Amino acid sequence: MPPRRRVLGLVSALALTVAGAAGAVDPPANVPDAATLVRDRQIVNETLAASQTGGFDVVRDRMTELQAVLTHAPSPFSQVEERAGVVYIRETSPEGCLAGMLEFAARKAPSASKKAVCIDNPYPVAALLIGSYLDDVRRPEDGLAILDRGLSFDPHYPVLVAEKGASLNMLRRPADALAVYQGGLAEIPVLDNWQRGILMRGEGYALVELKRYDEAKQAYEASLKIDPNHGHAAKELAYIACVRSGCPSTPMTFNASIPSSTPPK
Repeated sequence: MPPRRRVLGLVSALALTVAGAAGAVDPPANVPDAATLVRDRQIVNETLAASQTGGFDVVRDRMTELQAVLTHAPSPFSQVEERAGVVYIRETSPEGCLAGMLEFAARKAPSASKKAVCIDNPYPVAALLIGSYLDDVRRPEDGLAILDRGLSFDPHYPVLVAEKGASLNMLRRPADALAVYQGGLAEIPVLDNWQRGILMRGEGYALVELKRYDEAKQAYEASLKIDPNHGHAAKELAYIACVRSGCPSTPMTFNASIPSSTPPK
């Protein structure tokens, strides 16, 4: 099978309103102070930006800082927390913040809290960087533990879901990987075409490993409808056709790539 190049990460949230930064509202009790949030976001953003040219070596060199960021995550962690009539929504991206605000507005009862505030949430991204690095150095079991922690901070973060599926595939657990990809496609409320394509291709890959070629072909063809120029999907379809015609199947290999701050063109 051709090498699989894992493309991770639409990490688009670089600045959200930090509750309490301007003194407009009191932050909830279970949240780092504003200065810590700003510093954590800075570490994550700097690492992510530098990794675009420096690759996983950048993540390795900043591992101590990234691990420290994870220690600042509230415990227990709640994406939505209420205090003194204000609902605080921890989100990774502006899109997620908007979705949370809309959900709050739709569900708010007349006597409920009157205000919702977004709090920056760099912790899923920190977990993504660490988990992706561990996958790259062939430590998928360790990576999976970190990725699961990141998903506890944001279970609907698409690139974390995709990377967890990749970890499971590396561990030769395609049935579990398939459940993760299909769960993401079914349960994540907002997916753009790029994110949906990542999950569909992961779904197709797991189905190939399970030798469920008809379903794999359908998944890859569906991904090409929203990302018609993606080379990996086309190669996998050629591989499926080859196996069906009698070509011997070969074990999969991995060629991991650093998370990207923007979707590939």
